[in-house]
Parts: sequence; structure tokens; C-alpha cells
Amino acid sequence: RAYTHELASPVKDRACEVELMPPSVDEWTNWATENGIDSRIIGFLNWKPSNLHKVDFDDGQKFTTERGWERLHYLIQGLQDYKELDLVSGTAISEGIAREFTAFCKIKDSVKLEEIIKNPDKFKEVQDISIKYFVVTALAEHYKDKKVTFEKLLEISRVLDEMKCAEFIALMWKLASKYAKERFRKDFTTKDLDNPLRRKFHEYLVK
Repeated sequence: RAYTHELASPVKDRACEVELMPPSVDEWTNWATENGIDSRIIGFLNWKPSNLHKVDFDDGQKFTTERGWERLHYLIQGLQDYKELDLVSGTAISEGIAREFTAFCKIKDSVKLEEIIKNPDKFKEVQDISIKYFVVTALAEHYKDKKVTFEKLLEISRVLDEMKCAEFIALMWKLASKYAKERFRKDFTTKDLDNPLRRKFHEYLVK
């Protein structure tokens, strides 16, 4: 809420009126990857896009906004304890969404990411959508940190393609290309050029 005063007519005539709309999750993700926002936040919001911006003057809860998510990124660096994570998250976003975010972060303890990296076909055993979002965002971050290769992303993309999970391929490739632009561009133009699925993967990338 804010105190407002009616503008005088001559002032109104000299002013421009612009209505600003919140960004879409895709637009925000582009910004977030370029600015190093925590991949857990990116994965969570791609799973639940409606949680990016929630402002309700009547429910009495803290607003959840793009600025709040950015602030949360800085607050949670180095936090390992989930109780602390939940408490800290509730200072930047609404308590309800903070609880959902903490539950999403706990997926790390229930998914064996290294097994999926070693044997991508194990991804077919994953049924929960939230876990799929967690895994593909983690894989993109692993590519950024040179913990997985471009060829491994191709292998995992093949499995996701067999699972008819185009949206997860698109997100993984989009994040990887944003996290490590030059290396991804070089890998994409020089490695595994005969892969029959490359054209389809490229389509996912440019969506």
C-alpha cells in the first residue's frame, strides 16, 4: 500500500503512463542463468511457474516476487540444514512457497544423480515430475562445472526423447547453453555430428 495524490492536469499531460507486466518464467530463467542464480531456484520455478510472482494484499502473507527470489539466492548460499533453509527462505518469499521450495531442495537426498550420469537409462525409473526438474537443472550445472560432458548430455537427451519428455530436454539444453555459452557452442558444432537426434535436440534448444 502507498500514499498517493492526484496529479494536476498539466503534470498529467506531460507524463507517460506505462504498465509493467511481470516477466514470464522463460524470460526470468534467461536472466537468472546469465546472473548465476542458484540452480535449485531455477529448477523449482520451472516446475511451478506460478510461484515466480505472487502478490496478494489481502492474504496477510509476505509477497513473493522476482526480487525476493534474487535475494533468496544470496541468503541460501552454503546452507546445508533444511530447517535453516526453510526459515531463511521465509524471510525472502512467502512461508507457504518457502516450504514448497525447501521440499524441492530435499530431492537431492532422494535421487542418485551419479547413477543417472553413469547409466542414463535409469532416468526412466523417475516418475515424479519435480524430481525430473531437479535432475535436468542439476545436470546443466554439472556441465557448467565440467562434471559431465556434452556427449553425456546427448545420451541423457536420447533417454528423455524416448520418454517423450521434450520439455525437460529443452530446459536442460537451454540452461547448459546459458551457463557455458562458448563451450556449449563449440561442443554443439564439433562433437557427435552424426547423431541422428541432433536436429531434434537443436529444435528443443531454440524453442
